[in-house]
Amino acid sequence: MCTIVLEIGMLIMGIVALVKGKISLTANRVVYGIPARIIGALLMLPLPLVFGGVMVLGVFMAAQGKPVDRENLRPPAAIMEISILVIIGITVVVIGLATAGKPPRKKKRLPRDEPDENTFDNTAV
Repeated sequence: MCTIVLEIGMLIMGIVALVKGKISLTANRVVYGIPARIIGALLMLPLPLVFGGVMVLGVFMAAQGKPVDRENLRPPAAIMEISILVIIGITVVVIGLATAGKPPRKKKRLPRDEPDENTFDNTAV
């Protein structure tokens, strides 16, 4: 139950990272651009990989003549699910730490001495 919540959370984070092109690792480290989109794609993988892997596992069990039921399928499926989550999690962290930069500082606007071209000037009339 806990792993499905983690997989759905990773899927949502992956979609957001893929769309925005930005993902925050910590408050001071942010990944931008193509590496963020790669991380987003990797974060979207666990749910379909586990689903497909359990399907293939069930097909192999049926081909060997074993009954495909919950008791026979649960231990190998759990090992596969946890290993997929760990491998993808480590990969995402390594890519993120290798490509993360500091977030840009917000620029302060300094007052201008000359008026902007869009401002109205009464003295020219």
